[in-house]
Amino acid sequence: MAERRYNNLTEPLQLRNKTMKSRFVYPVAQPHFLQANELYPSDPIIAYYMNRAKNGVGLILLHDLTNLDQRIMGEYDTGHFAMYDLDDKGCQNGFTQFAEYMHYFGTLVCPELNLCNRMPLQVNDPDAPVPPGAGFGFFGGPPMGNEADDDDPPVEDMMTMLMKRDKKEDDPLDGILGPGNPGMPKKTEVPEGRFISGGPGRPASGPQLKGKYMEYYIKATVEHAKTYKNLNMDGGYIDFAEHNFLIGKFLNSKMNWRTDEYGGSLENRMRFPLEVVKAVREAVGEDFILAVNCPSTGNGLTDEECAIFLKELEPYIDLIQLRKGHSDHEPYPVCTSAEAAAYMKAQGVKTPIVVSTYYKDLDNLDRIIGEGKVDGVAPGHLMICNENMGEILRDGNGEDVRPCIECHICRGSSSTSDWMSHCTINPHIGMEHQEFRFIKPVDKLKKVAIVGGGPGGMNCALYLKERGHTPVIFEASDELGGQIKSSNYPKFKWELKRYLDWLKNQMVRKDIEVRLNTPATPEMIEAEGFDAVVVAIGGQAKAPKVEGAEDCKWNGCNIYGHVDELGQKVVVIGGSSTAAEAACYLAECGKEVIEISRQNRIGYDLNPIRMINYMGQKAQKLGVKVKKQCKTLKIEPGKVTYENYKGDVKTIECDDIVVNGGICPDVSKAAIFRNSAREYYVIGDARQSGTMRHAIRDAYAVAQQI
Repeated sequence: MAERRYNNLTEPLQLRNKTMKSRFVYPVAQPHFLQANELYPSDPIIAYYMNRAKNGVGLILLHDLTNLDQRIMGEYDTGHFAMYDLDDKGCQNGFTQFAEYMHYFGTLVCPELNLCNRMPLQVNDPDAPVPPGAGFGFFGGPPMGNEADDDDPPVEDMMTMLMKRDKKEDDPLDGILGPGNPGMPKKTEVPEGRFISGGPGRPASGPQLKGKYMEYYIKATVEHAKTYKNLNMDGGYIDFAEHNFLIGKFLNSKMNWRTDEYGGSLENRMRFPLEVVKAVREAVGEDFILAVNCPSTGNGLTDEECAIFLKELEPYIDLIQLRKGHSDHEPYPVCTSAEAAAYMKAQGVKTPIVVSTYYKDLDNLDRIIGEGKVDGVAPGHLMICNENMGEILRDGNGEDVRPCIECHICRGSSSTSDWMSHCTINPHIGMEHQEFRFIKPVDKLKKVAIVGGGPGGMNCALYLKERGHTPVIFEASDELGGQIKSSNYPKFKWELKRYLDWLKNQMVRKDIEVRLNTPATPEMIEAEGFDAVVVAIGGQAKAPKVEGAEDCKWNGCNIYGHVDELGQKVVVIGGSSTAAEAACYLAECGKEVIEISRQNRIGYDLNPIRMINYMGQKAQKLGVKVKKQCKTLKIEPGKVTYENYKGDVKTIECDDIVVNGGICPDVSKAAIFRNSAREYYVIGDARQSGTMRHAIRDAYAVAQQI
């Protein structure tokens, strides 16, 4: 028998007394907001993980099951995450069922054991002065955007705002051990103005972890692990990342400035984490997997120190997840996490290492396993973007893997949109549990005309072809892509360009007929006898509601490929992602760019967890001058008048102006095709203004009805 193309990725891995069916680990990357008020895994959650399990994942590192307290989080945590109640016996039945569903596909499950959502504690004495050089971790970066000028409102970084919150003197750990479940922590009642310790945006707010609190923490973690074992889980997962979890802060010299036996030297700093892991292993026995997330290195913990710590853990743990940080949005020729794993192995670390990485090429992921650099991979986004990964691995069709565009919408759309988690390019996400209800069986194979070759049109063709139909794309221009053809120009849009190239390649691989330079007409569609027509012509850019904007030639859509026609000094009106990308592109081309935004940031409609920061940093790096919280009053040839946050009215003289007012559907242009075929559908911006995600979701929904 011929060797599989991805033989290393599909090879089993022994972990203590259990076996991973493949080298794929699904990391703690559950799309947010998939669940309503159920306090156990609901149908959307179950369907989501079942699809990962049946598509090749050997082990799932499961989202924390004790985060009910997030309902009372402050404004820096959305509070829309899935929330569970591990104390409730009925909910415990739901967790057991969840594990059984995953076991049906031969997939192991290891939930998080960290207790930071239940036990508000901190490493250091809250009354001790912060020593010079100490770091706060997650919010240690610079403010978003460019250097401030007279028009900009005062900027406070996130940590400063958090530290101003009221401090309470009560002890949140009084009576922490709950009745009827000895050793398990009770759900914490967090007073107003307090934050639960542990996760991003939640600095520690309780007393110092020492003495009886250390005993409580160890005992509670042990009982936590034993509870999961009794609920049919295969193991537990301890995260040592210092920016997320209390236990990891012990290891980081910049976050641990204790002077007792738990601070100072590496031997002291790793003392308490080792005590926790040893106690858990002793309690759960040999049939329970213990996985850990490798602590971050480079800022308070060296690579060499990390290797020493991991070697100390070896007798007690079975799997290490490692992720080497780098910019998510720069092209990376090598897998930096794999290089870091290879270093740990060279230092004598023998525990199997899987790498969580944005590096998504299956051939290279298979190669780094074959070379012995890693023992497995945990590319969460890769598994989110591809519903058919199992089929791809089985048949060796790596070219069919959808390349993630790194939009991070799987972590929440935006602060201005719904709270639902999605995937821009995979419309199944969030819908798996209901798809059987709205997919119409194919009763007749049909010939379908698709008017427009943008992402909506191309995806509609792919889904129609998958169902057995014969799609034909009519594209008026000489190139497929629609609005995302803009990715052909800026360097920083390389992920979107990769996706566009993949779509074009899929047209060839799936043998889909594409007619370029062919403006479709109703008569043409009718004459060829198409059974159905799908209109995917997009919309038209509209001007913002600013005096003079309607006379501007340039907008955030039509500048790409025409940068030489614009003058040197350009003002971009708007703070949306479209405006911010246009400003960055012009700056990348050497223009002097000023962007005026009514918001206090640019890219405000992007994912707030990561992408808004990225856009601000990109603008700063490229030299875009951003005027925040400023209202554009009037646009004249070569002149923009605006009002800053203090009410001062000012004028900027410039060579060109780029306006951004969104997209308007051209209803009348789409409607001319209404009677050209028996079935008529409209998708994307031709139907309603939206994002690429909306266009692809429309494409999928329509294809399932034809």
